[in-house]
Amino acid sequence: MTETPEEVADFVAERAKKDPRVRQTIRDAHLFDSLKEHEGWKRLREHAEGDRERFFDKLARRLMKGETIPQDWVDFHRGFYQGVEWILGHPEQAEASLEAAARKAWRMAQEERVSQEAEEAYTR
Repeated sequence: MTETPEEVADFVAERAKKDPRVRQTIRDAHLFDSLKEHEGWKRLREHAEGDRERFFDKLARRLMKGETIPQDWVDFHRGFYQGVEWILGHPEQAEASLEAAARKAWRMAQEERVSQEAEEAYTR
């Protein structure tokens, strides 16, 4: 029961006609995908990566000088950069999540169809 990308796409398109949540998820995935290609988004990613590198350089210099770094300062910056990574990585995660959800819905529909066929054959 291997599905082709075309079969999954057709199935999702059919479901989108019936379910507003599916339509919204598809719209979001499209927007996120176009966001990845936007020059401003790419520049923001570059800026965030550069800022993170500067933070680590500063941290390393302070540690090499023998300074004691307050743990709350480290915790704050760790959380900040994790948040930045989550936001900047969201388009890729959303796309992967949508694909996984589409394949799962496809498999569930196929299993339901097979189950119905088996039930019909049994009741004949």
